[in-house]
Amino acid sequence: MGTAGFEAGAGLHGLVGEQTGGVGVAGWMTGQVAKDIMLVGRGHFTDLIPYRGGAGVFRDIQYGGSAGFRGVYALKPDLLLAGEVLVDYMELRDSSSGIVQQFVSGVASFPVAEQAFEGVWVYVQPTIGAGFRFGDVDVPFGGFLELPIGVAWKATDTMTLVAEGGFAIPFNGGYLGIAGAWRW
Repeated sequence: MGTAGFEAGAGLHGLVGEQTGGVGVAGWMTGQVAKDIMLVGRGHFTDLIPYRGGAGVFRDIQYGGSAGFRGVYALKPDLLLAGEVLVDYMELRDSSSGIVQQFVSGVASFPVAEQAFEGVWVYVQPTIGAGFRFGDVDVPFGGFLELPIGVAWKATDTMTLVAEGGFAIPFNGGYLGIAGAWRW
């Protein structure tokens, strides 16, 4: 974030998996609460496709959010290492079966960013999480692994554009997203 103390961003994403796909939106806010420590909040909403049983738009959905802290450490001026811990909530609604799945997880990630060119950074954010699945008697606890890889371009002093892609396990597929962030 450089000298900025607050960032807000929003973007669009698409995902494709073994049995479904979807399009959606995501947003986040980050604020510096101490030197090298930030408070992080994120939210997302995805409309899943194909619409099972002909239910239509916004019937098969996934949404949720997370909040926590990130510590950022500059190993060199053009190489940043961070650690992040979050509490995450996600809900998945399937209109054909009427099933609503709810997940609460603890998440840890380890972002690494390096400046590739003036104003252009590349990053990777290995993420692991584990948590409780409400109402799932067969598998009440579950875990996941995500690997986002992205490019961030500082277009102006206050605006950054981001392109990101990645995959998640056990979800058999991946996603692509584009976003803009404003810093002040």
